[in-house]
Amino acid sequence: MAQNSATTDHLWDVSFSDSNNGTAVGEGGTIVRTTDGGSDWVGEASGTFNILYDVSFADANTGTVVGDIGTILRRTGSGPSPTPTPTATPSATPRVTPRPRPTPRPRPTPPS
Repeated sequence: MAQNSATTDHLWDVSFSDSNNGTAVGEGGTIVRTTDGGSDWVGEASGTFNILYDVSFADANTGTVVGDIGTILRRTGSGPSPTPTPTATPSATPRVTPRPRPTPRPRPTPPS
């Protein structure tokens, strides 16, 4: 049965934790959720515009979303929306680690 997803963005994945609660993700950071088995879908803020490719929910309020450029969103509890997983902040100036110089081989001594 066709359902209205409440978005015109392409959706890439959907996960239902039970017969009523589902989450779908897609282009432009789109997240839509249903609590009535898919009859009605409501958009949810993701905090990103990256494509979201995969979603998995263990229960109605605990799940993970992954997407483009290493995007990982995690939802725990009944909070309003997923939160980005913290990532390491790159340093302002990348540093090059110098390679150690090889130890030269000893030269043979000419016979006397």
